[in-house]
Amino acid sequence: KSTDTEYNEPITISATDDVLSYTIEDLEAGTIYDYYVEIFCGEEDDTLQTAVKTFITACEAITEFPWTEGFEDDWLINTTLSDNVTAPLCWSNFSGGYVNSSNSCKWKQTKDYSNSGTSSATMYSDYATSSHNDWLITPKLALTGNQQITFYARSRTSSELDEISVWISDSDVTLTAPTNPNDTSALVGFTEIANFGTIPAAWEEYIISLAGYSGNRQIAFVRKYAPYDGYYLYRNNHGRGRSRIKLCCLLQKGK
Repeated sequence: KSTDTEYNEPITISATDDVLSYTIEDLEAGTIYDYYVEIFCGEEDDTLQTAVKTFITACEAITEFPWTEGFEDDWLINTTLSDNVTAPLCWSNFSGGYVNSSNSCKWKQTKDYSNSGTSSATMYSDYATSSHNDWLITPKLALTGNQQITFYARSRTSSELDEISVWISDSDVTLTAPTNPNDTSALVGFTEIANFGTIPAAWEEYIISLAGYSGNRQIAFVRKYAPYDGYYLYRNNHGRGRSRIKLCCLLQKGK
């Protein structure tokens, strides 16, 4: 189940059936479901139930726009590209480049600062002495060549400014992490489309046109360039005009 999807139909398998697996039809893509197995031996007192377990269905490309992402929900363990990182459901997180002693230079969820709502994505970079290579990557987005993306970002303090760049993937790219996690090269199949340099210590809106891009693309928010020794970079958002959103990014038709 998720916040808006439930599957409550019981599935009964007889003890005489030679069944090692069972496929449940018509589940929602990119959804967290809880499940348990109940064993019924003929008498009510003989019923046994396992602990509740969880699985996540495969994610599909986003096809309905405007599309928004909040960062309000808890981030999940995500080992698609890196170990020991979390990400929003259907997103990916790669932590590469500079590594400090506490391994804290990576994208994560925070409630310390927000432009709207209660949460934001943050990237810690204090005391870094070399290049970062940290990527927070959206799900696949079925672009039609007429969209734009809007997000808000800020540095924590004016004395230690951070930076951010935005990259777009080839269509239907297969996400691949570098063999060496300390490698600072761009992820294969991504092209830089915006580099904003240093980010001020106040929330600022950024709008990027995606005109001309079509197919199932992914957008990456990347902390990579100098100044390496920043502090905290935050991403948070609200929409504007008819399409109001809470946090992070808004993908809608271009203007």
